[in-house]
Amino acid sequence: MYYQFMNKAFVFDMDGTLGETVPLAIEAVKAAYRSLNLPVPSDGDIVSHFGPTEKGLFQMMDEKNCGMLYAEYLKAYAALHGVYAPKPFSGIEDVLKKISSAGIRLGIVTGKSRDSAKITLDKFGLGGYFSEVACGGPTGSVKTQRILGLAKKWELSADNIYYVGDSPQDVLDSRKAGAHPLSAAWSKIADKKALEACSPEMVFDTVDAFGKWLDDFIK
Repeated sequence: MYYQFMNKAFVFDMDGTLGETVPLAIEAVKAAYRSLNLPVPSDGDIVSHFGPTEKGLFQMMDEKNCGMLYAEYLKAYAALHGVYAPKPFSGIEDVLKKISSAGIRLGIVTGKSRDSAKITLDKFGLGGYFSEVACGGPTGSVKTQRILGLAKKWELSADNIYYVGDSPQDVLDSRKAGAHPLSAAWSKIADKKALEACSPEMVFDTVDAFGKWLDDFIK
């Protein structure tokens, strides 16, 4: 079975897919502004700038102070991780073990910066499962390019990659790359109807449901 799946790969998003880290990111952004005695943006304003890496987000929101804000953000992100996102979603590590044990490649394509992605993988203890971690761009989503980049590096057709993400944009980006879009609707802030409207190949309400689907996939 191990060799049967060596030409397959599962690539995961991070925020809202591996763990409930979106609230953490929002609070860390606000903490960065507070630490510099700057007006604190609303949750809605922060979320409206999601897409690029956090450094790109600060570049758009406050170009003058973006470097200092990003440095403070990383401090707050690490410090608050245990409060807002102490663990990955229940069952995620079991799913990763199942995929890895079948000889299927594992990677990450995230909009996060490499700095914050490393913090989360270290805090969750999941870094060892992924052979590749591809991070975001400074001006917007680059997930299509990153998925294609992993396909090239792994010498795989994108059609052999399954991308697991929690947002409608994840569905669009992975489909554009030629990968199979699988939607994770297990986050408390996931919008299942919006995901379904994009017609991914599957929508999973729970990590357990995804795990059961994997059992059939790996048979």
